[in-house]
Amino acid sequence: MKRFLEHHANKLIRQGIIGEAERKLYIYGLEVIVITMLPLITIYFVALFVNCLSEITMVLLGFVPMRLYLGGYHCSTRIKCYIATLTFFGLLLLLLYKIPAKWYFFITVSGAIASFFIVSKLQPIVHINKKLQVERISNCGRLVKRICFIECLISVIGTVICRGNIILMAFSLGIWGSVGLFILEHCLKRWNHEDVAFIK
Repeated sequence: MKRFLEHHANKLIRQGIIGEAERKLYIYGLEVIVITMLPLITIYFVALFVNCLSEITMVLLGFVPMRLYLGGYHCSTRIKCYIATLTFFGLLLLLLYKIPAKWYFFITVSGAIASFFIVSKLQPIVHINKKLQVERISNCGRLVKRICFIECLISVIGTVICRGNIILMAFSLGIWGSVGLFILEHCLKRWNHEDVAFIK
């Protein structure tokens, strides 16, 4: 991949679109885009193949906003991250199809209450990949509480109105997935006796 990005950058330099000074920045930016998009593209390709596009979209809608501000477990390498991401979302979809529809309401309501409690008490973890100023971290803490509240409210109201709806259950699983990765990171830091930087 690095070779392809360098070739593309060289081509743009020859065409005068970017300068030599911007070469490394351009390659880095493209690398970040590819690394970010590759798991998402793969997830959607697999979802298309197994006919669950709406379900995976709802899982991601529940997962991504929380994950952006809450933090959570991060793999040490890109390949591990790619494999873990695919495995994680595969397991969430498998769980989604194994939960009986009659349990959706109870699971959604209890999960929403537990998620909001966890996010309110322990949020967020300052990760080494996300060095932020204290004011920005505090803003993230307030924002993640609001996001969690809104998402949990949507999932509960949606489940009350449309009982047994697998799409709403997928949204709830996305929320829990994000909170689950947060709990995993918290437990790993405690296990390794690291100081966990929580912001109140």
